[in-house]
Amino acid sequence: MSYTHFEIEKRGSSAIAYLGSPRRNVVNWSFYQELPVLLRDLENGEELKSVILIGSGKNFSAGLELEDFLGSDHAFRERSAEDRRQQLFQLSLNRTAALNALASSRLVTVAALHGHVIGGGLDLAIAARRRLATRDAFFTYRDMEGFLFQKFLNAEVAAGIASRENFSAMDAHALGFVESLYDTKEQLIDAALVI
Repeated sequence: MSYTHFEIEKRGSSAIAYLGSPRRNVVNWSFYQELPVLLRDLENGEELKSVILIGSGKNFSAGLELEDFLGSDHAFRERSAEDRRQQLFQLSLNRTAALNALASSRLVTVAALHGHVIGGGLDLAIAARRRLATRDAFFTYRDMEGFLFQKFLNAEVAAGIASRENFSAMDAHALGFVESLYDTKEQLIDAALVI
C-alpha cells in the first residue's frame, strides 16, 4: 500500500515506518488520519510482530504543524469562537484516536528516536510501547497537558518528563523514558529490529 506520510520497509517480522514529510516530519491533520489506517493495514497484512516508527532524515519529528490544522493565524482568529472551539475539538479527537491506535496495536510499537523529537513527535513516542534513542536525540514539549503522560506512562516517568520542557537523550534514559541509547541511526534501527 502507498501512504502520504509514511514509507514502509519490511524486514523479517518488522515493518519500519519512516515518517516522511518535506518539512522535517511534521505531524498534521492528515498524518493523524493516516496513522490508524497504516496500523490496521500492517496488523491485517503479513505476519508482522512489530512496527518501528523512525523519522526520515536527521530528525524524528519537528512536531505539530498548527498552520495545517488551523489555517493562518489571521484566518483562525477571524472565525467565530464556536468555529474555533469545534476545530480544536476535532483536532483533539483525531490526535487522541491516532495515539490510541498506536498504543493499542496488536503489534509491538517501537519509537526509534533521533535528532529533534518535538511536540507531536514526542506524543508519538509517548504512545509507543517501546522507545529507543540515539545519544544526540533532543526532546522538546511545550504546553504540557499531562493527559498523555498519565495515560501511557508510569507515574514516575510521567512526572519526570512533565517537569521539563527540554531534555536530552541522556535525561530521557535516566528517567526511564527510553530503554537504551545508540551512537548512530543505523545502530538504532538494528536494535529496534530485535525487539
